[in-house]
Amino acid sequence: MDKVDVKILRELMQAHTVLPATPGLGSSYRKIARRLGLSHNTVRSRVGKMYGTGVISGSSVYPNPGLLGLKAGAFAVDVSPALQKAEVVRQLQGIEGVFFIHNFRGSLVGIGFAYEEGAGPDRKVAHFKDVAGAEEGIFTQIRHPPCSAALTQPELSLVRRLSTGSFSTYSALAEELGCSVRTLKRRISKLVEEAAIFSLPTLDFRAITGGVPAELMVLPNERVAKSTLDGKLLEVLGDSAFYVGAWDKLEVYFLVLPRVSALTDLLERVRGTEGVLIARGEIVEEYVDRVRALGRYPIRMPTQSKVALARF
Repeated sequence: MDKVDVKILRELMQAHTVLPATPGLGSSYRKIARRLGLSHNTVRSRVGKMYGTGVISGSSVYPNPGLLGLKAGAFAVDVSPALQKAEVVRQLQGIEGVFFIHNFRGSLVGIGFAYEEGAGPDRKVAHFKDVAGAEEGIFTQIRHPPCSAALTQPELSLVRRLSTGSFSTYSALAEELGCSVRTLKRRISKLVEEAAIFSLPTLDFRAITGGVPAELMVLPNERVAKSTLDGKLLEVLGDSAFYVGAWDKLEVYFLVLPRVSALTDLLERVRGTEGVLIARGEIVEEYVDRVRALGRYPIRMPTQSKVALARF
């Protein structure tokens, strides 16, 4: 994977484009090509190669947690050396509400999870600590934009379908749902524009070749604006970053580096950046995508606080 691949992957990660399970988004490829100054065929060929090698296998679509009466958070914790890390990861996957796990080569594990708005994250965080045999960790809220969309029944059915599995082509999905391709794309566009759904490419970090997948976590100094720091860090990271998560407390960056030793060099530069309080970088062992676990929760329409209109 070279710098061009990383740039294309960054476009796919940040655009919230609903991808089918096979590479066939001609119009989206053209938009990416224009933004990056590449040819349409170059983008199409390289995305096709990512599918062929298994780096991308489709798209993980999930409803806005706000529609489910939920909030989302992330917790980073070091697993006790007295425990088998593989077993800890297995147990974490079974905890209700966990929708992703980043397993790193060292002791660190990153957990994304959903929790009830009124309950708060404390009980879940305590559970994660107990499973990991740890006393400390870092929690940060993952903020999603508010969604006040009033979904029609066909749109609700579409959210349900997108959240439960991938699809091969828009034509096949339109036929399955009993509507035209044009209507299907219009409904998907509405759901995306109104922040009712989000999507990210489904990635297998272990399938990345020609580069080393890594993650950078930065705790900003409160005296420096996060937006200012983010701009500085993106300059330092250059073409290696393909995802930026500006979360409540942490700045999180997914990276593809040319070699393992590059992470040490990068960390030195990041730690020397004004506004950085703490920075930690880890090599990614695997990414466990469990976002479809959110499909177990009922949608709560904004106009009906107590009535669940659909359960996935």
